[in-house]
Amino acid sequence: MLTSLEDAKVLAGGQSLVPLLNFRLARPAHLIDINRIPNLDRIYEQDGGVVVQALARQAEVEDSRLVGQRCPLLGLAVRLVAHRVIRNRGTVCGSLAHADPASELPATLLALNGHLVARSTRGSRIIPAVDFFTSVMETTLAPDELLVEAWFPASTGKYAIAEESRRHGDFALAGGVRYGEGRDRQVVRRMRVNGIVHPAPSDPRRLLSDHLRHDLGLTGTHVGCEHGVCGCCTILFDGMPVRSCLMLAVQAEGHELTTIEGLAAPGTPLHPVQQAFHECHGLQCGFCTPGFVMSVVGLLGRHPNPTPEQMDEGISGNLCRCTGYASIRRAVARAAELSQK
Repeated sequence: MLTSLEDAKVLAGGQSLVPLLNFRLARPAHLIDINRIPNLDRIYEQDGGVVVQALARQAEVEDSRLVGQRCPLLGLAVRLVAHRVIRNRGTVCGSLAHADPASELPATLLALNGHLVARSTRGSRIIPAVDFFTSVMETTLAPDELLVEAWFPASTGKYAIAEESRRHGDFALAGGVRYGEGRDRQVVRRMRVNGIVHPAPSDPRRLLSDHLRHDLGLTGTHVGCEHGVCGCCTILFDGMPVRSCLMLAVQAEGHELTTIEGLAAPGTPLHPVQQAFHECHGLQCGFCTPGFVMSVVGLLGRHPNPTPEQMDEGISGNLCRCTGYASIRRAVARAAELSQK
Protein backbone atom coordinates (compact mmCIF):
# COMPACT_ATOMS: atom_id res chain seq x y z
CA MET A 1 0.00 0.00 0.00
CA LEU A 2 2.89 2.37 0.73
CA THR A 3 4.17 1.64 -2.75
CA SER A 4 0.84 2.14 -4.51
CA LEU A 5 -0.59 5.14 -2.64
CA GLU A 6 0.59 8.71 -3.03
CA ASP A 7 1.12 10.86 0.06
CA ALA A 8 0.44 8.12 2.60
CA LYS A 9 1.36 8.10 6.30
CA VAL A 10 1.61 5.10 8.61
CA LEU A 11 -0.63 5.07 11.68
CA ALA A 12 0.36 2.91 14.66
CA GLY A 13 -0.20 4.57 18.05
CA GLY A 14 -1.07 7.96 16.58
CA GLN A 15 0.05 9.89 19.67
CA SER A 16 2.44 11.96 17.53
CA LEU A 17 0.59 11.87 14.21
CA VAL A 18 -2.97 12.68 15.29
CA PRO A 19 -1.99 15.95 17.03
CA LEU A 20 -0.27 16.98 13.79
CA LEU A 21 -3.49 16.19 11.91
CA ASN A 22 -5.59 18.09 14.45
CA PHE A 23 -3.39 21.16 14.10
CA ARG A 24 -3.36 20.80 10.29
CA LEU A 25 0.43 20.53 10.38
CA ALA A 26 0.16 17.29 8.41
CA ARG A 27 -2.49 16.57 5.80
CA PRO A 28 -1.70 13.24 4.13
CA ALA A 29 -4.05 11.95 1.48
CA HIS A 30 -4.07 8.47 3.02
CA LEU A 31 -3.52 6.88 6.42
CA ILE A 32 -2.42 3.25 6.59
CA ASP A 33 -3.33 1.68 9.93
CA ILE A 34 -0.82 -1.10 10.69
CA ASN A 35 -2.35 -2.20 14.00
CA ARG A 36 -3.83 -5.38 12.51
CA ILE A 37 -0.51 -6.69 11.19
CA PRO A 38 0.24 -9.80 13.29
CA ASN A 39 3.54 -10.54 15.05
CA LEU A 40 4.81 -6.96 14.92
CA ASP A 41 4.52 -6.11 18.63
CA ARG A 42 7.42 -8.03 20.16
CA ILE A 43 10.15 -6.87 22.51
CA TYR A 44 13.04 -9.33 22.39
CA GLU A 45 16.77 -9.72 22.95
CA GLN A 46 19.26 -9.54 20.08
CA ASP A 47 23.05 -9.27 20.19
CA GLY A 48 22.93 -8.37 23.87
CA GLY A 49 20.54 -5.45 23.30
CA VAL A 50 16.79 -5.03 22.93
CA VAL A 51 14.69 -5.02 19.76
CA VAL A 52 11.40 -3.11 19.89
CA GLN A 53 9.02 -3.79 17.03
CA ALA A 54 6.69 -1.29 15.37
CA LEU A 55 3.54 -2.10 17.35
CA ALA A 56 5.14 -2.49 20.79
CA ARG A 57 3.55 0.16 23.02
CA GLN A 58 5.70 2.46 25.09
CA ALA A 59 3.91 1.27 28.23
CA GLU A 60 4.93 -2.31 27.39
CA VAL A 61 8.54 -1.18 27.03
CA GLU A 62 8.25 0.64 30.36
CA ASP A 63 7.02 -2.57 32.06
CA SER A 64 9.41 -4.93 30.26
CA ARG A 65 11.73 -6.90 32.53
CA LEU A 66 14.06 -7.49 29.56
CA VAL A 67 14.40 -3.74 28.97
CA GLY A 68 15.10 -3.19 32.67
CA GLN A 69 17.86 -5.82 32.59
CA ARG A 70 19.48 -5.13 29.22
CA CYS A 71 18.80 -1.47 28.47
CA PRO A 72 17.69 0.46 31.56
CA LEU A 73 18.46 3.75 29.77
CA LEU A 74 15.59 2.98 27.37
CA GLY A 75 13.30 2.34 30.33
CA LEU A 76 14.21 5.71 31.85
CA ALA A 77 13.66 7.48 28.54
CA VAL A 78 10.22 5.94 27.99
CA ARG A 79 9.06 7.03 31.45
CA LEU A 80 9.73 10.64 30.42
CA VAL A 81 7.35 10.33 27.44
CA ALA A 82 4.21 12.32 28.35
CA HIS A 83 1.94 10.34 30.71
CA ARG A 84 1.02 6.69 31.10
CA VAL A 85 -2.25 7.30 29.24
CA ILE A 86 -0.24 8.41 26.19
CA ARG A 87 2.27 5.58 26.59
CA ASN A 88 -0.54 3.00 26.65
CA ARG A 89 -1.10 3.79 22.98
CA GLY A 90 2.11 5.38 21.71
CA THR A 91 4.81 3.27 20.05
CA VAL A 92 8.59 3.56 20.24
CA CYS A 93 9.01 3.19 16.48
CA GLY A 94 6.32 5.80 15.79
CA SER A 95 8.19 8.29 17.95
CA LEU A 96 11.45 7.50 16.17
CA ALA A 97 9.86 7.80 12.71
CA HIS A 98 8.64 11.33 13.46
CA ALA A 99 12.10 12.50 14.59
CA ASP A 100 10.61 15.17 16.81
CA PRO A 101 13.48 17.09 18.48
CA ALA A 102 11.43 17.21 21.71
CA SER A 103 11.20 13.41 21.79
CA GLU A 104 13.32 11.41 24.22
CA LEU A 105 13.67 8.26 22.12
CA PRO A 106 15.65 9.52 19.08
CA ALA A 107 18.27 10.99 21.41
CA THR A 108 18.44 7.72 23.34
CA LEU A 109 18.92 5.64 20.19
CA LEU A 110 21.64 8.04 19.00
CA ALA A 111 23.46 7.98 22.34
CA LEU A 112 23.47 4.17 22.33
CA ASN A 113 24.52 4.01 18.66
CA GLY A 114 21.61 1.73 17.81
CA HIS A 115 19.98 1.06 14.46
CA LEU A 116 16.60 0.73 12.78
CA VAL A 117 15.17 -1.76 10.29
CA ALA A 118 13.03 -0.48 7.41
CA ARG A 119 11.09 -2.74 5.08
CA SER A 120 9.53 -2.21 1.66
CA THR A 121 8.62 -4.30 -1.37
CA ARG A 122 12.30 -4.02 -2.31
CA GLY A 123 13.38 -5.80 0.87
CA SER A 124 14.79 -4.77 4.25
CA ARG A 125 17.65 -2.49 5.18
CA ILE A 126 19.41 -1.70 8.44
CA ILE A 127 19.90 2.03 9.06
CA PRO A 128 22.32 3.21 11.76
CA ALA A 129 20.73 5.83 13.99
CA VAL A 130 23.43 8.35 13.07
CA ASP A 131 22.32 8.05 9.42
CA PHE A 132 18.58 7.86 10.09
CA PHE A 133 17.91 11.34 11.50
CA THR A 134 18.67 14.09 8.98
CA SER A 135 16.93 17.19 10.40
CA VAL A 136 13.97 18.34 12.49
CA MET A 137 11.19 15.81 11.84
CA GLU A 138 13.10 14.45 8.85
CA THR A 139 14.64 11.01 8.36
CA THR A 140 16.11 8.88 5.58
CA LEU A 141 13.00 6.65 5.62
CA ALA A 142 11.72 6.38 2.05
CA PRO A 143 8.01 7.05 1.30
CA ASP A 144 7.42 3.36 0.55
CA GLU A 145 9.26 2.03 3.61
CA LEU A 146 7.81 0.89 6.93
CA LEU A 147 9.90 1.19 10.07
CA VAL A 148 9.46 -2.30 11.50
CA GLU A 149 11.83 -2.34 14.47
CA ALA A 150 14.52 -0.50 16.41
CA TRP A 151 17.55 -2.07 18.10
CA PHE A 152 18.81 -0.52 21.34
CA PRO A 153 22.25 -1.82 22.41
CA ALA A 154 22.76 -2.80 26.04
CA SER A 155 23.29 0.17 28.38
CA THR A 156 25.29 -1.51 31.12
CA GLY A 157 27.80 1.30 31.66
CA LYS A 158 27.23 4.79 32.99
CA TYR A 159 24.27 6.62 31.52
CA ALA A 160 22.03 9.59 32.22
CA ILE A 161 18.99 11.31 30.74
CA ALA A 162 17.46 14.62 31.79
CA GLU A 163 15.02 17.09 30.33
CA GLU A 164 13.37 20.40 31.16
CA SER A 165 9.64 20.98 30.58
CA ARG A 166 6.97 23.34 31.86
CA ARG A 167 5.49 20.51 33.89
CA HIS A 168 5.86 16.75 34.05
CA GLY A 169 4.60 15.17 30.84
CA ASP A 170 4.71 18.28 28.66
CA PHE A 171 6.86 18.51 25.55
CA ALA A 172 10.49 18.97 26.55
CA LEU A 173 12.00 22.45 26.17
CA ALA A 174 15.50 20.97 26.36
CA GLY A 175 16.98 17.58 27.06
CA GLY A 176 20.10 15.51 26.96
CA VAL A 177 21.15 11.85 26.94
CA ARG A 178 24.61 10.58 27.77
CA TYR A 179 26.00 7.07 27.57
CA GLY A 180 29.62 6.42 28.44
CA GLU A 181 32.15 3.65 29.07
CA GLY A 182 1.25 -8.18 6.18
CA ARG A 183 -2.32 -8.19 6.01
CA ASP A 184 -4.69 -6.58 3.40
CA ARG A 185 -6.39 -3.30 4.23
CA GLN A 186 -9.72 -3.86 5.98
CA VAL A 187 -12.83 -1.74 6.30
CA VAL A 188 -14.03 -1.37 9.88
CA ARG A 189 -17.45 -2.91 10.38
CA ARG A 190 -18.24 -2.81 14.11
CA MET A 191 -17.01 -1.87 17.55
CA ARG A 192 -18.14 -2.67 21.09
CA VAL A 193 -18.82 0.26 23.40
CA ASN A 194 -19.95 -0.30 26.99
CA GLY A 195 -20.80 -3.89 26.10
CA ILE A 196 -22.97 -2.97 23.09
CA VAL A 197 -21.95 -3.66 19.50
CA HIS A 198 -22.20 -0.60 17.25
CA PRO A 199 -21.62 -0.16 13.53
CA ALA A 200 -18.39 1.63 12.68
CA PRO A 201 -18.46 5.21 11.36
CA SER A 202 -18.61 5.69 7.62
CA ASP A 203 -16.07 8.54 7.73
CA PRO A 204 -12.54 7.11 8.14
CA ARG A 205 -11.27 10.52 9.33
CA ARG A 206 -13.70 10.72 12.24
CA LEU A 207 -11.99 11.08 15.62
CA LEU A 208 -13.02 8.52 18.21
CA SER A 209 -14.03 11.29 20.63
CA ASP A 210 -16.33 12.83 18.01
CA HIS A 211 -17.80 9.44 17.13
CA LEU A 212 -18.60 8.68 20.77
CA ARG A 213 -20.18 12.07 21.38
CA HIS A 214 -21.97 12.90 18.14
CA ASP A 215 -22.73 9.50 16.63
CA LEU A 216 -23.34 7.40 19.74
CA GLY A 217 -24.61 10.18 22.01
CA LEU A 218 -22.11 9.32 24.77
CA THR A 219 -21.52 12.93 25.74
CA GLY A 220 -19.91 12.06 29.06
CA THR A 221 -16.67 11.88 27.10
CA HIS A 222 -15.68 15.54 27.03
CA VAL A 223 -13.44 17.30 24.52
CA GLY A 224 -11.04 20.01 25.63
CA CYS A 225 -7.61 20.54 24.09
CA GLU A 226 -7.86 18.00 21.22
CA HIS A 227 -4.12 17.29 21.34
CA GLY A 228 -3.84 14.94 24.30
CA VAL A 229 -2.94 17.32 27.12
CA CYS A 230 -6.08 18.00 29.21
CA GLY A 231 -7.33 14.41 29.66
CA CYS A 232 -11.06 15.26 29.41
CA CYS A 233 -11.61 12.73 26.64
CA THR A 234 -10.05 9.75 28.46
CA ILE A 235 -11.82 6.42 27.96
CA LEU A 236 -10.86 2.79 28.50
CA PHE A 237 -9.56 0.94 25.44
CA ASP A 238 -9.42 -2.78 26.26
CA GLY A 239 -9.26 -1.76 29.91
CA MET A 240 -6.46 0.78 29.50
CA PRO A 241 -7.03 4.54 29.70
CA VAL A 242 -6.34 6.29 26.38
CA ARG A 243 -7.07 9.67 24.81
CA SER A 244 -10.05 9.33 22.48
CA CYS A 245 -9.18 12.65 20.77
CA LEU A 246 -5.90 11.09 19.58
CA MET A 247 -7.49 8.05 17.94
CA LEU A 248 -9.52 7.58 14.81
CA ALA A 249 -12.82 5.80 15.34
CA VAL A 250 -11.96 3.20 12.70
CA GLN A 251 -9.12 1.96 14.90
CA ALA A 252 -11.60 0.61 17.44
CA GLU A 253 -12.73 -2.40 15.40
CA GLY A 254 -12.55 -5.56 17.46
CA HIS A 255 -11.77 -3.70 20.68
CA GLU A 256 -13.74 -3.09 23.86
CA LEU A 257 -14.36 0.55 24.74
CA THR A 258 -15.70 1.84 28.04
CA THR A 259 -16.88 5.39 28.59
CA ILE A 260 -18.06 7.03 31.79
CA GLU A 261 -21.60 5.91 30.93
CA GLY A 262 -20.46 2.28 31.02
CA LEU A 263 -19.25 2.28 34.63
CA ALA A 264 -22.71 2.21 36.22
CA ALA A 265 -26.09 1.75 34.54
CA PRO A 266 -28.97 4.07 35.48
CA GLY A 267 -30.63 2.94 38.71
CA THR A 268 -27.64 0.87 39.84
CA PRO A 269 -25.04 1.73 42.51
CA LEU A 270 -22.22 4.01 41.47
CA HIS A 271 -18.90 2.53 40.44
CA PRO A 272 -16.44 2.63 43.41
CA VAL A 273 -14.42 5.38 41.73
CA GLN A 274 -17.53 7.46 41.08
CA GLN A 275 -18.67 6.89 44.67
CA ALA A 276 -15.26 7.99 45.96
CA PHE A 277 -15.33 11.22 43.94
CA HIS A 278 -18.83 11.87 45.32
CA GLU A 279 -17.85 11.22 48.93
CA CYS A 280 -14.61 13.23 48.79
CA HIS A 281 -16.04 16.01 46.62
CA GLY A 282 -13.30 15.45 44.05
CA LEU A 283 -14.90 17.85 41.58
CA GLN A 284 -16.30 21.30 41.13
CA CYS A 285 -17.67 22.21 37.69
CA GLY A 286 -17.42 18.55 36.61
CA PHE A 287 -16.10 19.11 33.09
CA CYS A 288 -12.83 17.30 33.75
CA THR A 289 -14.35 14.70 36.09
CA PRO A 290 -15.17 11.92 33.57
CA GLY A 291 -11.58 11.93 32.37
CA PHE A 292 -10.27 11.79 35.93
CA VAL A 293 -12.63 8.94 36.79
CA MET A 294 -11.62 6.85 33.77
CA SER A 295 -7.92 7.47 34.44
CA VAL A 296 -8.36 6.33 38.05
CA VAL A 297 -10.26 3.20 36.98
CA GLY A 298 -7.32 2.36 34.73
CA LEU A 299 -4.84 3.16 37.50
CA LEU A 300 -6.56 0.84 39.99
CA GLY A 301 -6.65 -1.89 37.37
CA ARG A 302 -2.83 -1.80 37.36
CA HIS A 303 -2.26 -0.87 41.01
CA PRO A 304 -5.15 -1.94 43.30
CA ASN A 305 -3.31 -0.42 46.28
CA PRO A 306 -1.47 2.51 44.72
CA THR A 307 1.30 4.36 46.51
CA PRO A 308 1.07 8.16 46.76
CA GLU A 309 3.59 8.39 43.93
CA GLN A 310 1.52 6.04 41.75
CA MET A 311 -1.62 8.05 42.52
CA ASP A 312 0.10 11.27 41.49
CA GLU A 313 1.38 9.68 38.29
CA GLY A 314 -2.06 8.22 37.55
CA ILE A 315 -3.83 11.60 37.60
CA SER A 316 -0.98 13.82 36.42
CA GLY A 317 -2.18 13.58 32.82
CA ASN A 318 -5.53 15.22 33.68
CA LEU A 319 -6.05 18.94 34.17
CA CYS A 320 -8.56 20.50 36.56
CA ARG A 321 -9.10 24.24 36.07
CA CYS A 322 -11.31 25.12 39.01
CA THR A 323 -10.56 23.07 42.14
CA GLY A 324 -7.53 21.87 44.01
CA TYR A 325 -6.06 18.43 43.53
CA ALA A 326 -6.14 17.58 47.26
CA SER A 327 -9.74 16.38 47.18
CA ILE A 328 -9.09 14.47 43.96
CA ARG A 329 -6.13 12.69 45.57
CA ARG A 330 -8.32 11.82 48.55
CA ALA A 331 -10.90 10.44 46.12
CA VAL A 332 -8.27 8.18 44.53
CA ALA A 333 -7.27 6.80 47.93
CA ARG A 334 -10.92 6.28 48.85
CA ALA A 335 -11.61 4.57 45.53
CA ALA A 336 -8.84 2.09 46.28
CA GLU A 337 -10.50 1.33 49.63
CA LEU A 338 -13.96 0.90 48.11
CA SER A 339 -12.63 -1.32 45.32
CA GLN A 340 -11.28 -3.79 47.88
CA LYS A 341 -14.69 -4.26 49.54
